[in-house]
Amino acid sequence: MNYTLTDAVRWIMLSQYGTEMFMTVAEVHQEYLDYLLQDSLLHPESLASFLTLRLYGPFSIFDKNDMEIFGFLVIALTCVHHREYEKVKEKREASSVL
Repeated sequence: MNYTLTDAVRWIMLSQYGTEMFMTVAEVHQEYLDYLLQDSLLHPESLASFLTLRLYGPFSIFDKNDMEIFGFLVIALTCVHHREYEKVKEKREASSVL
């Protein structure tokens, strides 16, 4: 398989530990994929050569303000990811027509 990225790709993980909710954002660049798939690290000094994880939280399930913020973030991320999905879908459809 041939994996190539034009920009960073982000994955979002929502998790709960006890009464606290967390959001973890993972960011992957092409250089990191090359390292995983080919075991080659061309630019070890580059931050793009590494997986970046950002943790947001904790958000208490008993705190109304925390849940409003967490809910807003989840809805906003869903909208952003849907928009990005639609862009990719349009590009694929346009390239398949050619």
